[in-house]
Amino acid sequence: KLLIIIFIIIGSFIILYKQNLILKTLENQNYELNRQNLDLKSVVNNYENYLFLGDSITNNYNLDEYYKDYKVVNSGICGDQANNIYDNLNKRAYVYNPSTIFLLIGTNDFEHGKTNEEIVKKIEDIIYEINLNLPNAKVYLESIYPVNNTNDEKINKEMVGERDNNRIKDVNKSLKKYCNNKNCTYLDIYDLLKDSDDNLKLEYTSDGLHMSSKGYEKITKELKKYINSCLNNKNNIDINKAIKNNNQNYSEDEKKDILNSFSILSTNVWKEQNTQKSLIELIKLTLNIRNSKGIG
Repeated sequence: KLLIIIFIIIGSFIILYKQNLILKTLENQNYELNRQNLDLKSVVNNYENYLFLGDSITNNYNLDEYYKDYKVVNSGICGDQANNIYDNLNKRAYVYNPSTIFLLIGTNDFEHGKTNEEIVKKIEDIIYEINLNLPNAKVYLESIYPVNNTNDEKINKEMVGERDNNRIKDVNKSLKKYCNNKNCTYLDIYDLLKDSDDNLKLEYTSDGLHMSSKGYEKITKELKKYINSCLNNKNNIDINKAIKNNNQNYSEDEKKDILNSFSILSTNVWKEQNTQKSLIELIKLTLNIRNSKGIG
């Protein structure tokens, strides 16, 4: 009987030991999963990519050439109308989970008998769906570009077709009004590309409708202003969080110095996808800059 009792006690200890080992293992696994989840959230929150959504003008836009330092996706399809994008937003936009979207659509709708009101309504529907399904994405709506239907030898009148700048301006006016009241930013590219006669500048077009290399260069220069503005705003928010979490008390002047230095550093370091540094490292670097200048 004594041996049986001893065996029972020993067996109980073994069972308890194994249970503790299992619990310990589960706790470690749970900790690791939580850590990986936090890392994943951090990557998602800091991930920046730019989706260009549109028709042939977007499709012909060599994004890899013009945006070498950025993660860009070209989702332009030749001949697309607004309804084509609206019906395929999952494949054309959502699947890429973009942080920023540049939407340019509508010019082909004029060629398919759509009224101004129909064109505006369908573009509004696209923006509404994007805001609903990608609430964290910044949406930029580009104005429909002007056309050139003059008698210049480079103009392909069949390509320009029924498109008319007066109608384009009317649609753009409505789109601008819509964006002023919704979660999107209207970009007036029309005025950027027009000549003194309100036509698409000849140097900016290859046929009266599509862009030349000079046209894309002009557009790129303008769009990069908004991309860099988004980056700077995001960086300032992130650096403020890092300062707060760094467990050090900085004066307001020190914070300004850090932010100013970080703004300079971000253009050279932060955008380099393969050489990104942690925010804390950047804070230390900016403080070193301050010390080297004899500040504080």
